[in-house]
Amino acid sequence: MIGDMILANEVLSTSNSQVVLNGPNNVFPVLNTPAFVSFGVAIVVSGIDLTTDHKLVIEFSELEDDTKKNLVFNEIIPGNPNQLDPNPTLSANLSLRNIRVNNLGYHNVTLKVDDKKLTTSTINIVKAN
Repeated sequence: MIGDMILANEVLSTSNSQVVLNGPNNVFPVLNTPAFVSFGVAIVVSGIDLTTDHKLVIEFSELEDDTKKNLVFNEIIPGNPNQLDPNPTLSANLSLRNIRVNNLGYHNVTLKVDDKKLTTSTINIVKAN
């Protein structure tokens, strides 16, 4: 199983199932800390058995102190026993809102499926001008 994610100011789906990334970004300005940030995430996971349930988790943590993780998304994706695709792919667009940020600097956004880390994106929280 492999996975990837793209962060943006907003991730939208069109009426014909296309994904639109509004402002792909990995730098998010805040006025002061602590603060709250919001952003969109487009994820894709390939090689996943979609006939069984899976736990999808996104964690947010400071790069310097990965022990203090903030769970920002935690959902069970129900399996479909009628799934016949030999190369299944799970894709989703998420809107993550009001994630507490205590410090400026680099932070990790980590995607896990069934407690297995698939990918991490690093973002930078900076002071707004």
